[in-house]
Formats: sequence, C-alpha cells, structure tokens
Amino acid sequence: MALHIFQFTTKLCRKCWYVGDTEHSQSGKATGRHTARKLSMPQDRLTIGRDPAADILIPEPSVSRIHAEFVLIGSDEILYQDRQSSNGSYLVENNAPVRISQHRLRSDEKLRMGNVEVMVRDLIAVARKHVAERSAAAAQAERNQKALEHRSVRMVRCECGSVKEDGTSCKYCGR
Repeated sequence: MALHIFQFTTKLCRKCWYVGDTEHSQSGKATGRHTARKLSMPQDRLTIGRDPAADILIPEPSVSRIHAEFVLIGSDEILYQDRQSSNGSYLVENNAPVRISQHRLRSDEKLRMGNVEVMVRDLIAVARKHVAERSAAAAQAERNQKALEHRSVRMVRCECGSVKEDGTSCKYCGR
C-alpha cells in the first residue's frame, strides 16, 4: 500500500486519519478547505507502549500504556502520532528534544518516548517484521479456512444404522 502525503504540516485526525487544516465531519467530508487528503490505513497502523497488547512493547514506566501509533511510509519513513501520552514524544535533534504530537519521521532520526530513546530505523525494522508476521498469519488463516471448507463432508445415517458419507454406499450393507 503506497501512501502519498502532499503537505504534512497540518492536523491529523486520530479517528479517521484525515490530514487537513480544518475541522471535518466523521464521514471525512470537509467543513472547510483541506490541504491534503484522507488516508485509510487502519490495518497497517502499529501501536507502541508498555501494554502487552501493543504491537511494539516497551516495558518502561515512563512510556504510556498505548503511547503512540504509526504507519510505515515507503521504505525509510513513518507517520507517527503521540496518543496523548503522559510524558510525551520528542524528536531529538542535535541532542535537543523537540516535543511532537504528530510527525513524519525519517529513518536517520531519533525519537524519545518518556525516558526511552530509539532510532526510527529500529522502529521501521521491528514494524516490517511485525507486518510480515501479521501478513503470514492472515495468509495461513485463509489457507486453513479454505482447507476446512474443502474437507467438509456431510454425514448421514444409513438405513442399517451405520453412519456414512452422503452420496456413497454403506460399507456394511451396501445401500
């Protein structure tokens, strides 16, 4: 899924992932002029936090349960959004942290969540692995479902009392 963000200098709606500079309705229709377009990425969104349910687990008290979420953009960028965490998210530039709530981050940048600093390239690597595992699991589940559908056999009771596959002759009485 290729994402194209034209002007990421505006607000990002957490509910519908609309990037724009005005308020909009829940359906994504603008109530004013927008400078970018709606992004649909719910299944590609990854969460970071200390909660075991987070996609990327950071067991550190200064990191909120669900601290932030992000999506991969191309091969070396992420679209990152802090989820109103207690200790905030910071982009570390020249050893000076700058607070961010949403930002497009490159792989060579450093991110701080609470007291934890991480390179964006490390988040990208973990996210790629997680997405690949998720895709493989979904493909396996689909294969399992097809196999179950294919193996479904209707069984019926024969006149002699034994159970047989519907449409076949009974191995006991031959009917």
